[in-house]
Amino acid sequence: MVQFREYRRRVLRPLGKILVRIGATPNTMTTLSLGLGLVSVYFLFQHYLLFLLFGILHLLADALDGVIASVQGESTFGKYFDRATDNMVALLIVIKIGYFLHDYYAYLVAGLYLLAQLVYVASRSTAPILFGRSVSLIALFLYFPAWLAVTSYLPIMVYLFMGVISVYSLARQLQWFLMRIKS
Repeated sequence: MVQFREYRRRVLRPLGKILVRIGATPNTMTTLSLGLGLVSVYFLFQHYLLFLLFGILHLLADALDGVIASVQGESTFGKYFDRATDNMVALLIVIKIGYFLHDYYAYLVAGLYLLAQLVYVASRSTAPILFGRSVSLIALFLYFPAWLAVTSYLPIMVYLFMGVISVYSLARQLQWFLMRIKS
């Protein structure tokens, strides 16, 4: 993951420098990323090509906010704002899956994911956590309506994946908390 981030920064750095020259900040890119993510989630299960387009643009804008932050310097607010927007999109994906499938377990998963993220924020980003937004979006990119027979279980697998990483994160956070109490 670290190698991929370094590769992404190296490839996108020239574009990031151009964006900085025209006045873009990491927070404006994060806001743009949030807007694109919200539009992408809106089109999920309604219009595949628009979902795909806005999902890819969301991931690109999210990558560029990190590149711009590496050029200009990161701020504490910017780090929290970026994580909050990424996790809001992930949470909305799970909620949209629950709505689309009429599956209340997806709402339970959304609650567990939110709880794990809140514990992470309350620990000032020190408690263990797994994030699932990018993997979930990329998996849903494969949910092509023409291939429905092949991909019909993808939304279920996505919210189950989110559930697994949420329960794992909560278990690791409990372990982390108990170790801190012990010492």
